Amino acid sequence: MIEIVSQTIPTLHIFNRRVKPTVQKEAAGGNAVIKSVLWDAVPSYLRKLDAQCLVTLGRKLPVDTAPIKFASWIGGDRDGNPNCTPEVTLEVVTHQRLRAAKLFLNELNVLYSELAMSNRFSKELIELAASVEESDDNIERYRRVIGHLRKRLVRTVKDCEAKLHHINDSAVQLTSLEHAFGALAGWEDVEPIVKAQELLAPLGIIYDSLVETGFELVADGHVSDIIRRVAVFGMTLVPLDIREESTRHTLALDAITRHLGIGSYKVGFVNVSFDFEISLDQGTNSSL
Repeated sequence: MIEIVSQTIPTLHIFNRRVKPTVQKEAAGGNAVIKSVLWDAVPSYLRKLDAQCLVTLGRKLPVDTAPIKFASWIGGDRDGNPNCTPEVTLEVVTHQRLRAAKLFLNELNVLYSELAMSNRFSKELIELAASVEESDDNIERYRRVIGHLRKRLVRTVKDCEAKLHHINDSAVQLTSLEHAFGALAGWEDVEPIVKAQELLAPLGIIYDSLVETGFELVADGHVSDIIRRVAVFGMTLVPLDIREESTRHTLALDAITRHLGIGSYKVGFVNVSFDFEISLDQGTNSSL
């Protein structure tokens, strides 16, 4: 863990500017730290922790465990930055999802080139590969599954870019991932990857299949690194802590209590808030 922190500190100079950056630029700086340092440092550290667990405890670290978690407030600090609006928050989280999709797409491109096996698959992997309807990989079942995940990530990237284009109401630099990485035609016909489990589950089946069929060394290489990245970073790089100024909370509760006909939460704070909490505890607010 100290190793990860020591690698991160030299990059923090990007935040030391004389001119205060915009929320978007500050968030972009945070994403840059993840990409340039943490993206490789985390799986490297977890490999060492895995080896130490095997020596000390006699058992390996579960490949999908996440003993390290990161979070951010950049883009969600609405109680301390008047420039941090809901629209800005949406833009920040969309950029995070875009960056995560691109990073995982790069990793799966490498994995696709590595897993060219044409035999020895687990039953679960064969079933998963058979569920992929459109693919040119008919024999290499690992590639069939990974190729489908790549298309879904391309769709994720395209959706994020379209959303950012709508938010900014201006042209954004659209990537041509289907051209750059090849063999990804048909991404329009698949669903984007929204939740980490949508990527984690098939990768777990790939990992288990490799272990079951005697390729444990392969499984403990790039496959395990990607699984650990998904477990730690998810599909948004970091969860965003939304901090709202207390007046906003008061106004929201006031609107609710007025709607319920029990008075103003803002004006009669003590009595109304007490009655409101009692009714919640008793389950009498059926209209909520």
